[in-house]
Amino acid sequence: MLILFGFYVRLGVLETPSFTRLLEERRTVTRPLVEILRRNWREVALAALALQPVLVAFYLWATFALSYGTRTLRLSQDFMLVTTLSAAAVALVGVVTFGTLSDRRGYKRMYVTGLVAYGLLAFLYYWLVDSRQQVLEVVASVAAMLTFALMYGPLAAFISSLFSGQVRYTGASLSYHLAAAIGGGPAPIIAGLLLARTGSSATIAAYVVLSAVVALGAAALLRDRSNLDHRIDYDVHVAATAGRGGSAGT
Repeated sequence: MLILFGFYVRLGVLETPSFTRLLEERRTVTRPLVEILRRNWREVALAALALQPVLVAFYLWATFALSYGTRTLRLSQDFMLVTTLSAAAVALVGVVTFGTLSDRRGYKRMYVTGLVAYGLLAFLYYWLVDSRQQVLEVVASVAAMLTFALMYGPLAAFISSLFSGQVRYTGASLSYHLAAAIGGGPAPIIAGLLLARTGSSATIAAYVVLSAVVALGAAALLRDRSNLDHRIDYDVHVAATAGRGGSAGT
């Protein structure tokens, strides 16, 4: 049923102006995955590394948090469920707010701000949660989901801006799903193993910080294309510009 509903919604969504222009000019590519791997493999790899904290944050602070709170900290299951859902509701507002704000302040700048907040919160989050105080638990959950929203809000625009119109959908999708494989899937498993081996949530916090550091390094190597005309083909445009520059110099 959900698949049919999703299909119905997709049929009602118009193509972006940039892709519509490509269709009119017959400049689409028949094998976008091949083109991505040939032209933009670097952007895909860096984007996946830069985006993985978004998935780590969600799976640790919205899903693993439930089992950690109930099984390890012995907190009420009802309390943990209401706290997590309430924090998610706050994040929903945050995603829209930060996404809108990134249109004015730049996608990459906003996303990197979220990465920094995510990394800085790690140890404080587990210190608050481990107190077993309900008020502090709520504060920790809301703060954690706000850092998630700070990253997730500009994510779609940031990742899409990395690729030219011809391969934008494929590039964004491939990057995001690789990030999910790197960060999202393993995150609760790694957290559970760290907790079982050490008995300390500090190791989980260190894992969060490590993912933030890796992402910041990858993001630093990605170009900020927030203010570019996204209707152009970046790679073709850059190559043509370089060619004209080279000809002028000879």
